[in-house]
Amino acid sequence: MKTPSGGAALVAAIAAGTVACSSPTTSGNELPIIVDLAAGNRVSLVSQRITLRFDSVVTDSRCPMGAFCIQAGQAILSFALTGPNAPASGRLLLASDQPDTTLGLLVSAEQVTPYRQVNQPAPDHLAYRVTLRISARSGSQAARQVAIR
Repeated sequence: MKTPSGGAALVAAIAAGTVACSSPTTSGNELPIIVDLAAGNRVSLVSQRITLRFDSVVTDSRCPMGAFCIQAGQAILSFALTGPNAPASGRLLLASDQPDTTLGLLVSAEQVTPYRQVNQPAPDHLAYRVTLRISARSGSQAARQVAIR
């Protein structure tokens, strides 16, 4: 079947857009690993056969910059999980102040930015970045650092 030249151009434009919009992925074989993720970025843990994609900050009750707070609060981060060893739920909710061991690994949020500001609207969900540390439960090795920009 012959495709009109306009159709070929449309197919090429859609393919180029798909490549341009794909989320950066970092792969790691060795643990521990430290990875910096923006919303939509993912890290693939090759030896564990799990990929985590940082989707969003569900809630952010951390004390805003410039405020005096009695409690520090926390950010709740949402990750999509895929791969043969991912849990059936396909989700991981991670509190910024509490490591998680659901995956048989120690996953902790080392840093979540930006902080809210007093008298300012909450940051857009796409503005958030998280620095994750992923290690074996007993891991004592120095972490390999990987950044996605």
